[in-house]
Amino acid sequence: MDAVRSRSGGIGGERTGDDERKLVRKIDVAVGVPVFVLFLLSYLDRSNLGNALTSGLMEIDGFPKNGANVATSVFFVTYVVFETPSAMFFQLIGVRRAISAITVAWGITTLCTGFVTSYAGLLATRVVLGACESGFFPIFAVYLTFWYSRSEIGLRTSYLFVAAAVSGAFGGLLAAAIFNIPASSGRPPWAWLYFIEGAVTILAGIASYFILADDFEQAWFFDERERALMRTRDARNEYQSRANAPLEKPGETGRVSPSLDREAQSPRLDHGKKEKDTYKWAEARLAFKDPKTWISATAQFGADSCLFAFATFLPSIIRTFNPSYSTIVIQLLTVPVYAFASITYVGAAVFTDRHGHRWAVMTISAILIIVGFAILLATNPRSFGPRYFATFLTSLIYTIVGLNVSWLNMNNALSIKRSTASGIQLSLGNAGGILAGQIFRSTDAPAYTRGYATCLGLVGYSMGAYVLMAVVLASWNEARDEEGQRRDDPAVGSTPTTGSEQHSEGAQIDAATVHQHRSRARRRTRRQRLLLPLGTGVTYGDPLSFRYAL
Repeated sequence: MDAVRSRSGGIGGERTGDDERKLVRKIDVAVGVPVFVLFLLSYLDRSNLGNALTSGLMEIDGFPKNGANVATSVFFVTYVVFETPSAMFFQLIGVRRAISAITVAWGITTLCTGFVTSYAGLLATRVVLGACESGFFPIFAVYLTFWYSRSEIGLRTSYLFVAAAVSGAFGGLLAAAIFNIPASSGRPPWAWLYFIEGAVTILAGIASYFILADDFEQAWFFDERERALMRTRDARNEYQSRANAPLEKPGETGRVSPSLDREAQSPRLDHGKKEKDTYKWAEARLAFKDPKTWISATAQFGADSCLFAFATFLPSIIRTFNPSYSTIVIQLLTVPVYAFASITYVGAAVFTDRHGHRWAVMTISAILIIVGFAILLATNPRSFGPRYFATFLTSLIYTIVGLNVSWLNMNNALSIKRSTASGIQLSLGNAGGILAGQIFRSTDAPAYTRGYATCLGLVGYSMGAYVLMAVVLASWNEARDEEGQRRDDPAVGSTPTTGSEQHSEGAQIDAATVHQHRSRARRRTRRQRLLLPLGTGVTYGDPLSFRYAL
């Protein structure tokens, strides 16, 4: 595989210095920034329900006691149901048109929410909003692969989750300003929140049609030299993807098939027009069989359930600390919490991108989140200081949600398997939104004992899943190292008949060395039997040369 890596790095190697770094920075500005803004608006429009609840939304006709919980849950019902069909939408009309159409559609729905006068109308708009936003993340997950390499896309995907935290801070500031609008303007303050956010989203959707490009060949912000460099990057990415393709035979672990190797050495540069790959169901099935897919996906369900509940009900939670606070003060108090979440998440993403140790950062963050919910459970509901401090700790939920997504993506070698595993993870995580709506019930205020205990348990489960994932990956790496060592040293594993053994090339290997290798292998075997009989992970499509990131 060293030879493969050398050849892959040699495709256009002379042009992968400063020019490529400048190109990536341009992509960050021309593609990354618009995508970030659209994601911010997406999270803003779905979570502004929490801001509206503190400014009179519950006074509309027919609003039941737990109406906020139902309104939160129904959004995610249609979001999950329509996620896959909506993600296929862009294949019919193109990425740029699909993104613009989806954004304008949910912007119109958000704006129309400001006109509702009954609870039934609110539920109707939430159902439609969930359907409109459902394809947004899957489409962008694919869209980013048109521009970034595998080594670059992890951090960029992480920044999309930063948008969720930033939207909370921005939403609090915006709500505080809007709620100063007098009710004599014809509609209550919460309605103006939907009017303004909906109108901005519609304009952003229209602008995205002219700003974004379907692919780099049609990008208005590239000159011909940059397009040529993008073609080189595209060919290199395709080569590296094929170099990690499934092995021809189960016994050929660690080697790329010769036919595939020859094809990868001569990639066809088709002027940026990507070939429509035939969907390899065999690769997709590997994602369903791989235990790390389900470990990560169930962890995502637990963390996402808490995140969606936290994002929606934080203003209501803060109000219980001191009921005398005005609506504007409550909105402003949410801003530092979300700002802290944004800063810590960016710091964690940058640190793990450079140094690794994702499982450790996620586990430590989960412990702090658990401490935060424990404080909320143990203190008096009206104790402002410690409970407000606890919300900062619980805001680290954004960190573990985002890092878990990039962690799973980088630990799948095959592109189709990677996208399938990511789809399973995101779908199960978004399903947590249905549960999220029922966590903080208005009848449980002000203590919210059931809600805090539920979140504590869910995060505790997710933390356990992160540790299990790290143990499994470390075990696979160790097994792969020993398997590679055994292949390099044929004498290891043979049965000694005397005090020494003959290497295949004639070198002497003493019995003590053989015994050491065997003892290590037996310890590993016992450890794997104690945990899960998962072998080296090759069964799930990851070549023996592929090393899992912790």
